[in-house]
Amino acid sequence: KNPALKFKQNQRVKAKVLTVDPTRRKLTLTLKRSIIKNSTANVMGYESLEKNQQVTGWVAAIKQFGIIMNFTAKIRGLVHSSDISNVPMTEADIKKLYRLGQVLS
Repeated sequence: KNPALKFKQNQRVKAKVLTVDPTRRKLTLTLKRSIIKNSTANVMGYESLEKNQQVTGWVAAIKQFGIIMNFTAKIRGLVHSSDISNVPMTEADIKKLYRLGQVLS
């Protein structure tokens, strides 16, 4: 939970670049191993996506209507609760199956 306890200054880490914003001189990176190692995690923009394409992202929020997924800092998507189960689910039901930050493909 506290990055200062896990990382030291000048420590080498393996990361994946999620976004590049040269005008603001800003990079967004992920240290999640499952994203770094997974070749399906390369969602760089909406134009790179195709129908029925498998992608990897992580759970950003859990709501009554479904799961909000992050793919990069600027790309988000919704997994509707009807795509999670054939029976109606409450937010509590969904939280029993998934957790914030969980990586899904």
